[in-house]
Amino acid sequence: MLRIFVPTALMLASLACTVQAQDDDQPAMCTPGLVFACNCTDGSPGAATCGFDGVPSLCMCSGTTDPTGGSETSVDPSTTMTTADASDDACTTECGDTTASAASSETGPCSTIYAGKVDSVMVPWSFMGPIGLMGGEAMCESIGADHVCDYLEVVDAAQAGELDALGNITVWIHRTTIEPVDGVPSAPGPGGRCVDWADGTSTLADGEWAELTADGVVFNLDPDTFYDGLDSSHTDPIAFPCMGISRAILCCHPTC
Repeated sequence: MLRIFVPTALMLASLACTVQAQDDDQPAMCTPGLVFACNCTDGSPGAATCGFDGVPSLCMCSGTTDPTGGSETSVDPSTTMTTADASDDACTTECGDTTASAASSETGPCSTIYAGKVDSVMVPWSFMGPIGLMGGEAMCESIGADHVCDYLEVVDAAQAGELDALGNITVWIHRTTIEPVDGVPSAPGPGGRCVDWADGTSTLADGEWAELTADGVVFNLDPDTFYDGLDSSHTDPIAFPCMGISRAILCCHPTC
């Protein structure tokens, strides 16, 4: 388990590396669901995940999202969110100025990252029919927000001081980026997101979470997000419980 403390005034540098291309026309077969180390093109460590077809994914480097062709702006393929065209971007529609940021003096739905929260949510997430991540998205939309905040948005909102007034609470963390855990890259995946918040049994997956305190945010990230729907040996229900616990869901404004 990784416990990352993010003081509200801390400014982090965002590092990215180019995803290393695979040279082999026929990649070696691997164990489905296995997460293993690989090297980024700049020499930094990365992580790859073995797909259910036994073929390794592209090497994911720090700060990049789940691999869907190596684009850093792509969304986790297991989610239902899609990248909108600039012509119908939510920020353009709701803000007018897509350059608005948390540090801007402008006001409006895109001038901040954090939009609100839904308290006391248990897994599976469910709201008016939709279940799992779709249920969480529906909850956020019901309070006027755009989507469930992902890990990096929570980090940015904490650094901007937007979470200071929330008090001492715990929140679910929806991570879609590779992050170092105990010095080893940890790939995101349903095994760290309670099967995308649809499985509340704690037998096949873990649930990453964070604690909001007066001094900052403590993130609890899962070093082993393996999930194949069968193997329960990769879960830690004590450190990352999915079952029988309520946490808040943080909701965010459209990304500008």
